[in-house]
Amino acid sequence: MISLSLNPQRRPRWTLVTDFWLRPTIHPSVHQRNACGCHFWLRNGQVHWCKDGRPQPNPMN
Repeated sequence: MISLSLNPQRRPRWTLVTDFWLRPTIHPSVHQRNACGCHFWLRNGQVHWCKDGRPQPNPMN
């Protein structure tokens, strides 16, 4: 689970827009700087991974 602030008075913050079908687009990209390390854009309800931004598979699974 990733929490993103949409509050315009806080930093960092993201903006959220939806299209006609209510598919979300957020700006800027999401970059987790923890062990996950994922980095992606959410555009029209689809995740677009940045280069080297996909989390590594857990060898324990």
